[in-house]
Amino acid sequence: MSYIAFAWIASISFAMVGIIGKLTSKHQVKNPWLFSFVYNFLVLCFTVPIAMYYGAGTPDHWTAIILAGGFYALFSVIYILVLPLLDVTVMMPLFNFRPVFTAFFGALFLNELYNISEYALIAVVVCA
Repeated sequence: MSYIAFAWIASISFAMVGIIGKLTSKHQVKNPWLFSFVYNFLVLCFTVPIAMYYGAGTPDHWTAIILAGGFYALFSVIYILVLPLLDVTVMMPLFNFRPVFTAFFGALFLNELYNISEYALIAVVVCA
């Protein structure tokens, strides 16, 4: 299957996470910590078999993985706490700023430089 098809499937799946997560946190599971635990446990259960099938192994360097895991945990806690409070039409579009922040931090920490067309695309995301 084409990587473009996978990108569309991932994008649609992510949209469904927002809708179903909002419905679940608002109408079915009132305890945000239970919701977070079950949500992340199920992600683990679905991810591990696929990762094992494709030969996941043990990393040689843990620093970046621990940092990424820490930021993901921070994101997860804040996401779970905000989910029942914000409308899904507000919360999910905020995720469109992730590429902008990634580009900014990439330039700041990794010294990645972008060309004019890439800066223009980032500006389009900010304006949209």
